[in-house]
Amino acid sequence: MKVHLILRCIILCTSGILYHFSYAAADSFVFTFDKHHPLDKDYIERLAVEGIAVGESGNNVVWNFSGIEICADTFPQQYVLTAEGYRCKERGKTSTYHLDEEETVYREAYRTNLENIEFEQPQIFMTYPLSYGDSISAPFSGKGLYCGKYPLSIVGERKIKADAYGKILLPDNVILDNVLRLHCTTLSTIHLSGKDLQGTHDAESKQEIKEEYFWMIKDSRYPIFEYVVSSSYHNGKYIASRSDAYCLSPTFFMNNPSAINDSVFGMRKGENGDSFGANCIPIEYAVTQNDNVVKVQYKPLADIDIIFLISSTTGILSQQYQCKGVAEEEAEITFDCRGYRPGSYILYINAGGQIFSTTFNIE
Repeated sequence: MKVHLILRCIILCTSGILYHFSYAAADSFVFTFDKHHPLDKDYIERLAVEGIAVGESGNNVVWNFSGIEICADTFPQQYVLTAEGYRCKERGKTSTYHLDEEETVYREAYRTNLENIEFEQPQIFMTYPLSYGDSISAPFSGKGLYCGKYPLSIVGERKIKADAYGKILLPDNVILDNVLRLHCTTLSTIHLSGKDLQGTHDAESKQEIKEEYFWMIKDSRYPIFEYVVSSSYHNGKYIASRSDAYCLSPTFFMNNPSAINDSVFGMRKGENGDSFGANCIPIEYAVTQNDNVVKVQYKPLADIDIIFLISSTTGILSQQYQCKGVAEEEAEITFDCRGYRPGSYILYINAGGQIFSTTFNIE
């Protein structure tokens, strides 16, 4: 089923009041604790969608979601406040969060069907206030069990950045204004121990690079759209990637009118002059290494936003670079890795949501 009818319901929830977007950095709203922290007993229904492209970062960005489709699956989340924070329960996973005095949220533990982990050094999850251009990062570590019996340890780093601000083009040429996007990057290494793990498909040392994108509006506590891409590695060798995307069900707005403020939830008809292009385009690239200096020569096949990461196989983000590639224009970037600890490293490239990886060694 196409998303058109779903999103028309959201439009109706705004009482028919439409506002135009002002292209000014000062209009970028601040992501605050009072307006964006989960509420007790909130039940959020998310719908799986296809056709979302991450698009560019920066100010005055236009994301073209006019061709997305709703899938049959729903992915609900339920929140329960605790004395020190809150718990979030979703399909196959429960996480516990702690809020400190500086209004920073840390994930203290999580449990899935396979893993049960408690963080000794909690994982930063969100910080308030946050506005366009702000970022924060911190390492984390924890221990737990895999399949209820194998000792497990996890180390890594998580970075949060409000990397873009702009508008979303919806079906029927309707535009959602005043959108702030959060880009979260999590690098982690998981070590398993157990005599009978040898020869199984479960890597004894596994790395994961996860990118999460959340599109927020001023008076919704929860993302309007989400996109997650996760890539896994075994001892630095690429295994596979998986991506998922969601949109917030319009029933949430219908049942929670306080989540919407018409003066900031601006939706309007797009003018005929609005023009939008495709974002998800592959890239050609080649990697060379000389004296622990890594050079990447690349050529995008269309204008596209590109993210380069260099991570150790112990889950530490060593370097990050983001740029706008120009169609058919050859370019190169150099990463100086001299002085790094000897070992294996991962070069990770996200070109419009498509993931490419190369492993190299530092001696």
